[in-house]
Amino acid sequence: MHVYRKVEAEGFYDDTASGPTSPGPITNPQAIESREKSGLRFLERKAGYRTKKFSHVEKVNGRWVVSILDHPTARYVYKFTDPRREIPVAHRIEKYEKIIVDSQTREILGRDTRFKRSPAWINFWAGFFGSGLTICNGPSDEPEKQKRYGLLYNHVLIPTKKQ
Repeated sequence: MHVYRKVEAEGFYDDTASGPTSPGPITNPQAIESREKSGLRFLERKAGYRTKKFSHVEKVNGRWVVSILDHPTARYVYKFTDPRREIPVAHRIEKYEKIIVDSQTREILGRDTRFKRSPAWINFWAGFFGSGLTICNGPSDEPEKQKRYGLLYNHVLIPTKKQ
């Protein structure tokens, strides 16, 4: 994980996941808790996978409310670098990479690159006792970088103080 620059943000558009498909208040306690923990004022995502609309979840008057938009409005975008998501780089080895982009300047603020190795034929039976999948986050000589776990946007986007 590489953080090139941290920025203060009210929210962002997550192009890697989908969100609610209809407008209205959020009543799910886990969803409310997740939004509160983020510290961000809003989150935008695709409104489901089969629509060209976008959900905008924002805290309004102390409640989290969903509105449906025709296009994302957030300045910062969290997305895969390749639309295929997983890119073959060698036999049974794939790379997947997510970035955060400032949509106004096109600057990449952070990058999270991971490699995935599928089990070889000899390890086929490992799939019956577990996934057999190995994901490599890669070593780092810098102690600060070794502490970067979790989602990239938690390391790049700093919630604004006003809410």
